[in-house]
Amino acid sequence: MPHLMEVIMASENPASRLNAVLQVIISAKGSSSARHVWADALQIDSADQAKLMIGIGETIKAATEVAALMNEKIPAIKSQTDEWLGWINTAFFSQAINAHIDTFKQHYPVQASYYLQMAADLLEPMSAKPMPLEQLQKFKDALYQVKEDVLASGLEPKVVEYLVKSIQKILTALDQYVISGSVPVIDSIELLVGHAFVDRDYGDALRTSVGQKVMNVVGLIANAMAITAGVSPDALPKLGQQVVAMITQQG
Repeated sequence: MPHLMEVIMASENPASRLNAVLQVIISAKGSSSARHVWADALQIDSADQAKLMIGIGETIKAATEVAALMNEKIPAIKSQTDEWLGWINTAFFSQAINAHIDTFKQHYPVQASYYLQMAADLLEPMSAKPMPLEQLQKFKDALYQVKEDVLASGLEPKVVEYLVKSIQKILTALDQYVISGSVPVIDSIELLVGHAFVDRDYGDALRTSVGQKVMNVVGLIANAMAITAGVSPDALPKLGQQVVAMITQQG
């Protein structure tokens, strides 16, 4: 997938994603549980503490990405961008996740909310639309099914272990799509695919019927992410077929 990551990074609107999450935070009652409000905003089970903390970490990262992109695309308002980044970082690091959401809101003034909405609007004409959540769920369902196929496949244990871990990383990236966008999804797919070129047994496994199922599913996801980012489908090879063909040539 040459240049695919760069194309996707350039086409997405992190300000819009972050704004959608923070609108849930801002609209919540100040006395609401911070944990539950963040879980709702990030569409994560509030009982899954690890996923929740990762999601909040990705939200902090998204704020930095917004500031960097705004300073690159619209440097004339750098002072406003830097002021907004200061506000949101103060809010993030002052909140108490096991207390009320007001511990975040009281440090995130209305001016900060206005700025982020403006940033999202300014970047919108340069950006692709995000993938619908219904489509993301279909991809996750397909990955859960293919993971079960791998576990029942009888492939070499080390291959099964790597494939299952790699599929789980893609699932985690899809879970975080609401705040992180497409790049972590593509990155996790590239890790799954690229391992074939350093592990012959793994490459052999991808030539089996189960391996081709895996490649077909991740290829479909990669292509869909790229098309969502505005890459012409004609410009993209079918990832699964391409990689299996390359592995066959190596063998």
